[in-house]
Amino acid sequence: MNHTPLSDEELVQIIRENDQEEYSEIIRRYQRKLTHYLKKYIYDQDELEDVLQIVFIKAFKNLYGFNIKMKFSSWIYRIAHNEMANHIKKNLKSPVPLDEVEYKIVDEKIDIDRDIDRKILARDVGRYLGNLDIKYREPMKCR
Repeated sequence: MNHTPLSDEELVQIIRENDQEEYSEIIRRYQRKLTHYLKKYIYDQDELEDVLQIVFIKAFKNLYGFNIKMKFSSWIYRIAHNEMANHIKKNLKSPVPLDEVEYKIVDEKIDIDRDIDRKILARDVGRYLGNLDIKYREPMKCR
């Protein structure tokens, strides 16, 4: 029996076919990654969690509008980016042009998911290597 995990797009199709409980898998897959992405712009943890919740609600409500032929990760990151921008605009005390906020258009061809996974992995590896004795850490240094 094949135990290959479903792609995000396959999972969306299952959710659309009336197994909405599977949406919890989408949340599981993206909660950490989207939190990491939003942390760059939203520093208050409560506000970040509120924005993240809105992202997941909007994504769920609009699943039927998602084009299965596109990358789901790019689609949900676009929703997260738009919600982050809305949050910043709404909560700024003085008007600041949006272009002062790092703004990256999410390109459908870019694998943002893989990029964020690499950044998280690099951060975690660096943290763990930092905990090793110097005699064990030195041979692990990248040249």
